[in-house]
Amino acid sequence: LFDGVDYIQAGVITACVLACLVIGLFLWTAVYSGIGAMKENQVRRGHETVAFLDRAEQSAWTVTIVNATILIALSVYLPLTQIAFQIFFCDKSAFVVKYLVADNECDTTVWPEFGVLLAIGAAIVIVFSLGLPFFLLTQINKFKPQSNQLDKTVDEIVYDADGMSVPFDDEVYNEKVETDPAQIANPFRSLYQGYEKRWCNWKIYTTIYKLFL
Repeated sequence: LFDGVDYIQAGVITACVLACLVIGLFLWTAVYSGIGAMKENQVRRGHETVAFLDRAEQSAWTVTIVNATILIALSVYLPLTQIAFQIFFCDKSAFVVKYLVADNECDTTVWPEFGVLLAIGAAIVIVFSLGLPFFLLTQINKFKPQSNQLDKTVDEIVYDADGMSVPFDDEVYNEKVETDPAQIANPFRSLYQGYEKRWCNWKIYTTIYKLFL
């Protein structure tokens, strides 16, 4: 039923449009949404928790879209990157490559068929495959709970509700992740929620690792 040329063409076009939409959302999140600046501004002002919550409430739609973008981008990260490398290696068993290259046998002198595919593959790898992990790692380390200790050569501390200093261990760290209103409003919390402090980047590392399997 779905073997006709029209169905195949529609499938390829739909896949390309969705890929462009995901990459566009990621670029908007990373460059234009201002989500990272929310945190930077609050740190600079010295009222991190309250000020960030205010900004998050004022920009509720931005936070919601960023949240959805992270979920969608991570879902398509592996297949989209795989397609890019299938283009580089001219893997004719790949549906997209087989359909778009047709009988040109990945001849780089043929334009626009394979030349355009190579350019698209390179753009996916540079902008999305490399850009997404770098962006998420940066935001995790910006948004995760931080100690009140400026000198990192000594044991880290935080201040509890009574103003007493307590060690900033994994228990306190995870309690902040789960209960701090600023953390709950943070769209990147799901990336490090449930992990120990030193393993906050684990989800991103495993995503990158899967590329090499």
